[in-house]
Amino acid sequence: MDVKTKYEEDVKEKLQQCVMKVDHFTGIDKIDLVFEGAPNWRQMGSLPVFGSAQPTVKGVENVLAHYSKQGAKKVLWINMRTEPVVYVQGKSFAPRLKENPKENIELLGVSAAKINEFERFLVDQVLKDRISKNGSKMHYFQDTYALLPADRVDTEHWLESVALEDVKTVSEMYSKFGGKSGGIIELVRVPINDVPNERVPQLEDFDFLIQTVSSKVAGENGEGTIVHCNCQMGRGRTTTGMFLCALVLAKIQGVQVDVEKQKSLPKTPENGYYSIVNQLVKMLPAADEEKHLVDSLIDQCGHLINMRDFIWTKCQSEFNIESQKENKSRALFWHNLAVNYVERYFYFVLFALYLTERFSLKTCNASFEDWCKAKHELFVKIINRKPGSAEDIGGTSVLKNFNWV
Repeated sequence: MDVKTKYEEDVKEKLQQCVMKVDHFTGIDKIDLVFEGAPNWRQMGSLPVFGSAQPTVKGVENVLAHYSKQGAKKVLWINMRTEPVVYVQGKSFAPRLKENPKENIELLGVSAAKINEFERFLVDQVLKDRISKNGSKMHYFQDTYALLPADRVDTEHWLESVALEDVKTVSEMYSKFGGKSGGIIELVRVPINDVPNERVPQLEDFDFLIQTVSSKVAGENGEGTIVHCNCQMGRGRTTTGMFLCALVLAKIQGVQVDVEKQKSLPKTPENGYYSIVNQLVKMLPAADEEKHLVDSLIDQCGHLINMRDFIWTKCQSEFNIESQKENKSRALFWHNLAVNYVERYFYFVLFALYLTERFSLKTCNASFEDWCKAKHELFVKIINRKPGSAEDIGGTSVLKNFNWV
């Protein structure tokens, strides 16, 4: 058995032993509820880019009714979850490890097709059998919201009178709203693994989003198409997806984004000018203008989290509080979160620069992954990592020594 097959078999074994947790936890609504069943729904400025938590079936119906009234002809629905998800009685659930029920299962390097396969296995080989043995009942957990997993509190529940035909994969649920059923949703899975601590997407994820958005939204056949991104809560991965899709659309369609406010701000760390960003601008002066665009779009999708301000405000504040309490593990959580956000911010500025070269200046035909690899020396010099890698070279970590300057 090869390594890949062994890994997939290990995942299936974990799914057989998993506990289930409902996606909608207590306190999931971080902004005013607009549509029942679709917590944290919002639009990114005036762009046709929307986001939400993983909706219930009723939530999908409510959101679609709104989009249809607004004249949408198609909805490119981008599910950004890496963990398997299933629907039972119209609500979404995800498996968790018994020994770590407070966090999503971490799946590394798994394709969308493979996640669909895992969901099929979870439905057919695990849940339906459990429900039958439990007298048409399904045991599950629900937790309370806390950014730190250790602070979440679980409660146990049972779903009663569960019919086996009401246990569905994500693809099965969305199929009733898709083209073959006369609906307008086209579901696309872009699995972004943000465990642990909300890391930067893989380089191929950037390229896949370019291909998807350019062909399905920005192209000749994209008229009347909107983009809707979701993860579990609609916060981290969803905000990342909304930002990236909006950036791609803006570059391909030549949308003018107001950056005057961003240009007027002082070039200080609290405005995103950290040392690695300053080095990037020094080595690639055009990156400064792209940073202004990145900041403007980040501000426009900052309903739940501003991916720039969060580094300086929340992470630094909580790190200082926990450090003063000498709570090293909690302080380390906030430091590592800031590190990952800084790295992601660095990639976002580079991505904007790449899109300008490819779609505006038309001086580049390479993929973003190849474009980054061609700038290997820049990555090594600034963050001491190979493009796309989470590993430090030679054990010396530039990012892990980050201290908010």
